Amino acid sequence: MVGESDFDVIKGGMMAVSKFELYHGIVLAQMVRHPKINVKLISRDENQHWAFYDVMDNQDEYVVYMKYASKPANVESKRRYNFTFTPQDISRIKQEMQGNKKILVCLVCGNEEVCLLMKEDLDELELWGIGNNRNLAVTWVKNSKLTVKSGGRELSHKIARDRLRSFKWK
Repeated sequence: MVGESDFDVIKGGMMAVSKFELYHGIVLAQMVRHPKINVKLISRDENQHWAFYDVMDNQDEYVVYMKYASKPANVESKRRYNFTFTPQDISRIKQEMQGNKKILVCLVCGNEEVCLLMKEDLDELELWGIGNNRNLAVTWVKNSKLTVKSGGRELSHKIARDRLRSFKWK
């Protein structure tokens, strides 16, 4: 069930656009610009801010997991968005990765950034732990790449701000 607060982003006339639609639309708009992919919604939970999409290009099948945070937690001069992955989130991701599907996780940081993480990134962050919530933080300062941390662990590399936009679909 969608709550009243889910529709407080844009109201106009007879139609309201939910935060879920707005933030997921940011990612979908970047993906569908590529002429060789097909995108299909698999499942979603608007109250939990996540959704899975099946994305197929000419050679591979991907599962794209999207999650958004609408408000930053500002720390000094940095911008920071926090994302919580519950054991249920992690279980759903693992289940969708069955077979030859490749996983891409898009963390939508309000209307500012999209942080694209690949399986190798998630492995390095040790997202796959069992039993407890996993918290990921995406931070940056003006004109810098994105830093991703989980617990006390930081990715060994920074994420390019245009990683999704420049992703090499086949």
